[in-house]
Formats: sequence, C-alpha cells, structure tokens
Amino acid sequence: MMDRAATLRHIKESQTHWADSRAIRYTPRRRVFHLSDNLFAPLKAETETDFKAGDGDELGRDESAGKMFSLYSSSALACNVFDYWRGLSLGPLLQACGIQDGLNELRFEQQFATGLPGTPPNLDLLLSGERGSRVTAIESKLSEPFQSQAHAKFRPSYFRRDQLWRGLERCRELAEAINTQPNLFNYLNAAQLLKHVLGLHRTFTTDQFELLYLWYDVPDSTVAGDHRAEVKKFSQTISTEIRFRSVSYQEMFESLLPSVKGTEYTRYLRSHYFPARTLS
Repeated sequence: MMDRAATLRHIKESQTHWADSRAIRYTPRRRVFHLSDNLFAPLKAETETDFKAGDGDELGRDESAGKMFSLYSSSALACNVFDYWRGLSLGPLLQACGIQDGLNELRFEQQFATGLPGTPPNLDLLLSGERGSRVTAIESKLSEPFQSQAHAKFRPSYFRRDQLWRGLERCRELAEAINTQPNLFNYLNAAQLLKHVLGLHRTFTTDQFELLYLWYDVPDSTVAGDHRAEVKKFSQTISTEIRFRSVSYQEMFESLLPSVKGTEYTRYLRSHYFPARTLS
C-alpha cells in the first residue's frame, strides 16, 4: 500500500509515462513546452476566455508557462474531461456526475466574492441553466490532496462579521476548528471548500447551488482512503446547511463511458488518466 509520498510519485510517474508514450517533450519539472501537448483538443474559444479572465495563472503570461502546462495539472484534467462537452448536450455528463438534468452551460475559473477584501478562490467549473435553476459548482483535484504543503487557514477577518456566516453556523464552527486543530484535515483542503461555500451562499440562496468535489483516486493507496474518509467527514459536518457531494473522477468516467464508448475522446482519457486497471 502506498503512503503519501508514494501516492504522489505514482501520479507523477503515470503522467510522465503517458507523455513518454506519445513522445511529448517536457522540462525537468514535468511541464510540457506546448499547452496543446497536454490537452485532448485545443481549448474552445469560450474556455480560453474564461481562463484569461481568471487570475489562477493557468495559461501563463509573457512567454511564461502556466500551471496547465504541468503533466499533473488538475485544471488540465478538468479541461480534458469537460471542455469536450461545450456546445454539446450536457445530458450524459450531468448524469455521470449525478447532477440534475436541465443545466446547459458550463464555464471555467469562476469566482464568487465572499464580501471580504482580497481575491476569492477560483472554482474550476460552474454548470448552470435557466434562471432559477440550481447551479453546480465543481472543485477539481488531481495530485493536490497528496502534496505535502500545509493548507491555508482562515484570516481573523472571516470571523469579525457574523452576517458572513448567517445560515452557515455549522460551517463557521468547522472553519474555527480548522484554525485551532492542525490535523483535522490532512488531505482535504476544507478551508478552500468553505471559502467557495461563502461565495456561493452570498450569490445564491442555499437551495440554488450545490458544491461538487471531483477528485482523482489512486488504488492501493492508504492515503487515498484517508482522503476519502476526510471528504465524508466534511460532508457529514456541513450537509445540514448546504448540498455538498463528492465523486471520484474514476467513478464519473465509468458512468460516462457507455455514452462515449469508441470515441477518440474516450481513448484519450483512458490512456491519459483512466487505464482500465484503475476502474472498480
């Protein structure tokens, strides 16, 4: 069974092996030289606009490679899975994610202000429909849960305005616990998710949004199991206040497969991220 370091190494080596099998050149830091080498297809014009409008430095600036150039970029994973569906009926995709039917628009790198100073975190994806329908906000992860750097906590300003947490009292209790209990979440970036909740709650009513956590599983990894347990703990803590769900990318791909079987899209995703042996 793999520990944290071995799990992260497994992800990096799997992506490096994929690049080597396609004769894709990359730097010692495992960044491709051309973004197109890391994508199934060139970004749709609307998707490129979304990323350029964001501040996550995914595409890079002034000849500097952005985060999406990394072979283990979670935003590249999200683009490779979701950008294909832009302009198509989202029905199969929604079903695979367990999302209500009727949503027909997707946008990347969306931000929702909490009302506090500073830059709100970037949501990887937002799926929406007609006015009044519930939106689904998606946070995408690939290697991040298995990296060793500490997650950011909450600044004191988050607790100075009671109205910020009105209707989210359990979320506030969890935020306070994150600040005082260093090992409450070792793999899940729970603070980031709660900041997304604050922004979404300020923009929509509670029953108008759900937050979907979409993450990359690693078989035979003890810490992947620990991460899954932390996701469950997070969900159980806040589920009385907001709609929060989690799905692994592998589970989603398996559900999506019957609708796209035999396509170049499927063959690409299987070779890049989802070899048959990783599916349950």
